[in-house]
Amino acid sequence: MQDDRRALTAALDGLSGAVGAELGLLVQDADGRTLFAHHPEVSGMEASLSKVPLALTTMRLAAERDGRLTEQQRALIRDSVHESGNESTTSLYGALGPTVSAMEDELNETYGLMGAVSTRSSGGWGHNLTTASDQLAVLRTVVHGADWLPEEDLAWLREQMRPSHPSQTWGVGAPRADGSGAAGSLVKNGWLPDAAGAWDTHSVGRTVTGGTAHHIAVLGSGYPTAACGQDVATAVVGLYFALGTA
Repeated sequence: MQDDRRALTAALDGLSGAVGAELGLLVQDADGRTLFAHHPEVSGMEASLSKVPLALTTMRLAAERDGRLTEQQRALIRDSVHESGNESTTSLYGALGPTVSAMEDELNETYGLMGAVSTRSSGGWGHNLTTASDQLAVLRTVVHGADWLPEEDLAWLREQMRPSHPSQTWGVGAPRADGSGAAGSLVKNGWLPDAAGAWDTHSVGRTVTGGTAHHIAVLGSGYPTAACGQDVATAVVGLYFALGTA
């Protein structure tokens, strides 16, 4: 097993070097215990990963104010999370409060409730930095729930995170060679260029293999193209299941 773990570490370092990007991988079990970590300190712009915390914030506020999501809110969240739509995400963010500061405060309250340590909204959604451990804190909230979230709405959100839309069928959402993975997985992918034109590309999600839940966060920064980052994220997940779970 140790030989396989060393081989996995070497393969991940090779991938990172080949594309000239920073690459981090953190895998935990359903209870938050670390199964594997490779440069988990790597951070990047949250990009579309922020669409899940934004959906959870919309759910929290709906529960506090009216009790349930409206059909319009569900339509916006479905487009934002399932299809990674940006206009719907901007609409959801704008509905959080009367000012940008109020919008930030509501989203940041949700990050705090989930146990995210360093991820915070600043002037909008998606351009703030995030970490693998914070993203797995978000995922645990989606999977296990919280007393400030209605379970019926949360169960519906989990269905929106099934990787059937092409934007979500890479990384954790990609089918694996043994035919397992995608159908029962939850996933949110994200990608965004920085000011220099390099790409931050991430994949976060849950998949179950052999009765064990794997909560996976692949964060990458500095890719030459979004497609390159997506291919690397898919390769990283494949390598983990080939070498990291033996």
